[in-house]
Amino acid sequence: MFDQQVILVKWNEPYQKLASCDSSGIIFVWIKYEGRWSIELINDRNTPVTHFSWSHDGRMALICYQDGFVLVGSVAGQRYWSSMLNLESTITCGIWTPDDQQVYFGTTQGQVIVMDVHGAMVSQVQLSNDVPITSMAWSCEKFKMEEGEEAEPGVTNAGE
Repeated sequence: MFDQQVILVKWNEPYQKLASCDSSGIIFVWIKYEGRWSIELINDRNTPVTHFSWSHDGRMALICYQDGFVLVGSVAGQRYWSSMLNLESTITCGIWTPDDQQVYFGTTQGQVIVMDVHGAMVSQVQLSNDVPITSMAWSCEKFKMEEGEEAEPGVTNAGE
């Protein structure tokens, strides 16, 4: 029947959603509805996913693909931006900065790539030649969800 295996599972605490990804690259976003887990969204680019990460506020998802394609989308499935990073290596992991304003990518060749929340390249740093970066993590205070007006990602209202 199906030969695919689940390779990634990521929980979105603020929105109470679960993302799972199988070995073929299909991403399922699950939500509990009337006591049962249901598929809310399916994303299939037909390319294996190397990493998936929810932003700290839960509003955005970062998806890294084996072919260098990276995508940032909303929790509801809207694409904010995507980019094909033409590298001589594979993106192995991606992480949001604590303020959710930048994403960092690690590669198989020991490089860190920084992009802003709108998809613009900020910097590229070679940490170590040919030593893969397999994971990244931030040590930061636990984020606090605040009730308030909804704003576009990366947009700050004047006076804040």
